[in-house]
Amino acid sequence: MTTTLPSEIITDILVRLSVKDLIRYRCVSKPWCSLIDGPDFIKSHLNYSNAGLVLSWSDIYCVDLNNLNSAVELNHPIDFEGGTTAVLGSCNGLLVLFNSYDDVALWNPFTKRLKFIA
Repeated sequence: MTTTLPSEIITDILVRLSVKDLIRYRCVSKPWCSLIDGPDFIKSHLNYSNAGLVLSWSDIYCVDLNNLNSAVELNHPIDFEGGTTAVLGSCNGLLVLFNSYDDVALWNPFTKRLKFIA
């Protein structure tokens, strides 16, 4: 006998997981991938997230909001030898980065996805 959980319960469980786990669970099935990639799920996941970003002009730190001593400095994905990188802005965990080579990129530090926009 096979039992299936209602989609609301699956969503309630998944929304509480880390981004790292969610990336792996996208491969479970096409419905899970669609759910995890959906804008409603992403918005709900941001509301449950205990991770935050601390930004300065050129430094980015990821911190567990339940343990503020857990800050870890993140490496810029568009930081090149001898150049400088700046954070131009952020929204919902996404960062706009700019470097001294005039590269502009949109970066999600939790998924490590990067898209050059200029």
